[in-house]
Amino acid sequence: MAEAQAWSSAGYPIISRGQTVLFGEAHDSLPYLAGGWWIPEAWGIWGIASPQTIRFALGADYRGGYVNVRVTMQGYAPADMDRPHVDICANGFFLGTYALRGSPQPIRVRLPPTCIGDGNILLHMSLHHTYSPASVGDGHDGRQLGVGLVALAVDG
Repeated sequence: MAEAQAWSSAGYPIISRGQTVLFGEAHDSLPYLAGGWWIPEAWGIWGIASPQTIRFALGADYRGGYVNVRVTMQGYAPADMDRPHVDICANGFFLGTYALRGSPQPIRVRLPPTCIGDGNILLHMSLHHTYSPASVGDGHDGRQLGVGLVALAVDG
């Protein structure tokens, strides 16, 4: 039996160090999706164009300092186009720009203490360019695809 989801006082789902949240349709990850998402699929979830936001709160094991977060994601990357690039920010702090592959890859971001505040995190992911498969002649899917989110984990 799965244990009940814990929530911060601000209404963010709590994630503890070492916990992994999976975003496929077989998992209960909807509380982590703050905005900009299509319906979950077997592997994970595509974002709607750009940007996408996930939300989470750090567990009671957070005692201050930096926190390493691993976001496993992919981009829609047609073979004849440049790899998509995503800007990642947390609570308004820019964490970096990352090139995405067309297959899942873990991206590690380090949250500084000034970004973490009370432990509630809004993580924004914004692609530089988005496409639908149909717009580039790659099938009939007309959805404008943002980042493909597979998993989220707090490493420490």
